[in-house]
Amino acid sequence: MPFPAYLRGRAHSLMATLVLFSQSMAMVRSEEAAPPVRQVRLGLTAFEFRDISSRLAKEGYLLSHISTFPVKRRIRYAAIWAKDADETTELRHWLSQYDYRKVYLDMVDRSFVLSHISVAYGLGGRFAAIFQKGKAEQKVKTSLKQEEFERTVSEMRALGFRLSSINGYGLRREDRFIAIFVREAGPDLHWGIGLSRSELKAQFDELPGKGYRPVGLSGYNAGDEVKYALLWEQTKGPPWTVRSRLSPEGFASKNKEMVERGYQLVLVDGYTVEGMPHYAALWENLKTPGELAARAKRKRAAELRHQAAAQRKLGHDNLALQLLSKSIALDPSNAGARYSRAKIHYRSRDAKEALSDLDQAVRLSPGYTDALLLRSSVHRHLGRLEDSIVDVDRVIELKPESDYAAGLKKSLEVVRRGPDWDKTYRTESEHYRLSTSISQDVAVATSNKLEQIHQVYTDLFGLKGAKTKGRLIVKVFAEKSEYERYLVERSLPGAEDEARVEAHWQNGQYSRRFKELLLRHDSRESKFRAHIYHEAFHQFLDYLIASPPPWFNEGLAEHFEVGRLSADGFQLGRVQQRHLKLLRQALAIGEQAPIEKLLTLSRTEFYDSRPSAIEGNLKLSVHYAEAWSFIHFLIHSEDGQYKKVIRDYYQALKAGQRANDAFQEVLGRANFKKVQKAWEAYVLTLGSSG
Repeated sequence: MPFPAYLRGRAHSLMATLVLFSQSMAMVRSEEAAPPVRQVRLGLTAFEFRDISSRLAKEGYLLSHISTFPVKRRIRYAAIWAKDADETTELRHWLSQYDYRKVYLDMVDRSFVLSHISVAYGLGGRFAAIFQKGKAEQKVKTSLKQEEFERTVSEMRALGFRLSSINGYGLRREDRFIAIFVREAGPDLHWGIGLSRSELKAQFDELPGKGYRPVGLSGYNAGDEVKYALLWEQTKGPPWTVRSRLSPEGFASKNKEMVERGYQLVLVDGYTVEGMPHYAALWENLKTPGELAARAKRKRAAELRHQAAAQRKLGHDNLALQLLSKSIALDPSNAGARYSRAKIHYRSRDAKEALSDLDQAVRLSPGYTDALLLRSSVHRHLGRLEDSIVDVDRVIELKPESDYAAGLKKSLEVVRRGPDWDKTYRTESEHYRLSTSISQDVAVATSNKLEQIHQVYTDLFGLKGAKTKGRLIVKVFAEKSEYERYLVERSLPGAEDEARVEAHWQNGQYSRRFKELLLRHDSRESKFRAHIYHEAFHQFLDYLIASPPPWFNEGLAEHFEVGRLSADGFQLGRVQQRHLKLLRQALAIGEQAPIEKLLTLSRTEFYDSRPSAIEGNLKLSVHYAEAWSFIHFLIHSEDGQYKKVIRDYYQALKAGQRANDAFQEVLGRANFKKVQKAWEAYVLTLGSSG
């Protein structure tokens, strides 16, 4: 018998009571009269939702999940309340898009993060958002079209943000998506958007067998079609069950069955089929021995990971490392935590510990391509080119659409093959493996120069007796043409023109990506020696710390470039006349960067190729001159009283501190105005000979 006309608008809301009764009775039977841990209501109006939320709150239930969806153009809600939900939870619903944006900014100002969002368009768009207190850094992207979604995920990933939630909805018969991204590492993800029911089934047939489990499910209507958005994570967890296209009665029956089997409802999402409400739902078995305790540990471990990410952003690597270690102790199966810890280990060039964490991350999440690519880099750092290529091959196998992986594989094959020389002369010394097309005499002589300057580098940093793990790779080219040809062949796709420009202007370069030093031979001994001393320092420093501040890297390289070996040992401190002249011009018109600014210039800012205010000179030329002079000041002014700063600054950088913080630490909260004044006076007193 059909519902009377005056009750049809209420029929679905009334069904919510039946669902609650069904779940509660099942919980009572299975938990010996204990109150249910979860409460669920379906098809609520906004008024009913507020009323039920208020009543359940008095019983200790807090909102854990909400779904908004249109039924005959009217907004309805499905929601889950839990006694173990986060106590800081705050909900905002029945929001227009404009209201949502205002609320989001307000909640962020109050140190809340968005944990879940649902969007529906009936007679206008309505947003429902759940916020929780938290430290995670996140980005939210709304109203994404299907073709925009993949691009947005890639862009956010490049910025260090990971997809954590997808909600699909229909807008003017089109698929739209809202996505939450969190700055954190994590196991490999797989997602599907705009899925038909058969495509949804195909994912459930394939992905669980590869170790993936669903962590997000959204059903929605795009015109007359039912679509799904699904997010998977390659990680371990309790047994789970998903069902879609459930009527209210079907949901009540399935939920009762799952509760009796020890499962709890994690999410429910509403949509319509032929104008009638239906649901997709995910249950997890929390009665697995120890699962409740494990869940609490995973929650605490996630909080520690977010705290670690915040500390890492502040440049506090040591503290971040401690937090990640605590997180891993609580949740050893989290591949993302091990990847994050590996990144910090590798930044400080602790390759052994980085490899250990990455091996575990890949074991836990075999499809974790970020971990594979980082492990490939660590292998190259250790001189294990073959192992590096194996990891890239695995990435290509997992993601054949990855242009970056394919390009990297091509470049690494060029590095493995080497330059296209008719004859190759090779030599190995204590720290270097060198090859050239010129002669064996040139190979040996160049290797000797490298070993001499390597000793000078180690003495400056207090690393006497330190041994490298594997020899550093050097290739010496006879002609500009063969140097350019190799650079272009080795370049990633799309970077060929940049490689040609570099080959035209450079006499050598060190590649941080490929871990090899390239030098163009020069028959003028002093010129060739200067190239060696400069570029070899970049290679040396990269072995010790990742991404050193440009002023430090280039300032020291310029300082070593003009060094001379004499009977009294290696002599440093000769004045770079071109730098001194340019710097005095810059100081006269205020074109130089203040020292405090110089220390924090990014690579893009330091290597700024725009014209400076000094005719015929680029901004980067001024930065080079300033960096050289500041290093000269630290090492040689006041009888070398600041020389120790270089070594201490290096140690602070190696510990993961930011450039400015590191410098202030070694000078005891440096007064930069005082330092600036002393440096400028020093520059003006430098001699004109050297």
